[in-house]
Amino acid sequence: MRGRGPPPSCFAGEPNARAPPEPRRPGAQTPATPAPSTQPYNRHYACATYCFLPLYTSLIPPFLSTRLYIYIYIFIKVLMSETIHIPKTKQGGSFTPAENVKLHANDFTIEEKLSSLSETQKQQVTNYQSAVLNAMDLPAAALETEKKGGDNFWEKHFSTSQHHFPLKNYIIHAFPLVKEFLAADTKSDIHILECGCGTGSTLIPLLLQYPETTTQFVGFDISASAIRHFASNPHVTDFLNSKRLNLFQHDITKSLHVQQDEDNHEAKRRKCEEAKENLLHVIGHNVPSMKGKMYDAIFLVFVLSAIPTVHKMVETLEQLCSVLKPEGVLFIRDYAFPDHNFFRFQEKNNTDNTLFFLKGDGTTQFFFDKEVLHKLADKAGMEETPEYPVTYHCNRIENRKNGKRMDKVFVNGTFRRKR
Repeated sequence: MRGRGPPPSCFAGEPNARAPPEPRRPGAQTPATPAPSTQPYNRHYACATYCFLPLYTSLIPPFLSTRLYIYIYIFIKVLMSETIHIPKTKQGGSFTPAENVKLHANDFTIEEKLSSLSETQKQQVTNYQSAVLNAMDLPAAALETEKKGGDNFWEKHFSTSQHHFPLKNYIIHAFPLVKEFLAADTKSDIHILECGCGTGSTLIPLLLQYPETTTQFVGFDISASAIRHFASNPHVTDFLNSKRLNLFQHDITKSLHVQQDEDNHEAKRRKCEEAKENLLHVIGHNVPSMKGKMYDAIFLVFVLSAIPTVHKMVETLEQLCSVLKPEGVLFIRDYAFPDHNFFRFQEKNNTDNTLFFLKGDGTTQFFFDKEVLHKLADKAGMEETPEYPVTYHCNRIENRKNGKRMDKVFVNGTFRRKR
């Protein structure tokens, strides 16, 4: 039986004969082996390609051109490809139960990261920390000027990026104490508030993880677009209809304006009482069923860094602290230096002032460390809980194609009123 061999046009002397490969020259580089594909294996596409395609093409008369075979192949590929699926973040992300989620918080230690920095980077970290700590002790008038139109920038930010906020399915691992509030056998009078709830990336995983909880959730955000997108998510329809979840638009930085020269004890006490009445009034006005209610837990997740001045950060913490129950807690998670983006901003030298980095969409970003967070909390009349001290969560993201890596550093803390 004769072997298959090459087609006739490939033999020497034929008009379309293929030239033999040129010998490799001494010292020439060996062609790089293509990197293996990182695309997930699609068994449906493989089935269509290797099983059904021959069946389909066998029905085509043999006198038709091979181009038709190619068209059929492309049609099946597009039909079965995953490139036409709805993005997972279309409705704020896909939910994954907490037991199937791993919190990447210990890919490296903060000590390892600091020791790996160059001398220039170490100096940048030291200078930034010193500037932030000093800013808290100076009058507000002597510091940064608030950027006008900040709320408009955040409205634009959410209206154009509302599909880009995946669910924080790790949130229960980041704050283990929250499980005590949401357990099914707990007492029913539990209230949870989120300041800066955005499109729901923090609250939705909690709602879906504990669908039978009787906990009352309240969320507000500076952006009306974010609130609308949150409320339109099909995951929360039942919670909204049953009034277990209430949402409204509110800018907490504009709730209270107090003269910064009031530094005596009586002024601080009056300021705290005014803040309490103000925030409770705002919540009660927007959610009548929660009028006068105090909260067991408050979430402040990647929000403190978006507040335009350090003094307004303190005022925000004071307001939130004022509506906590005596045993209530405040959960804070935010960006920490030396995060990858901290040095990226430093390289661009793109700062709104010495403390706040200006991003391309007009919003700003701030960075914390343990000492900064402790001082902010102390000025707001709060302290960390001994059982859950402030920690760093260090996550390393590696790009397998180009070998680059990003070291993400977050600060995570649970706070309560000072005893």
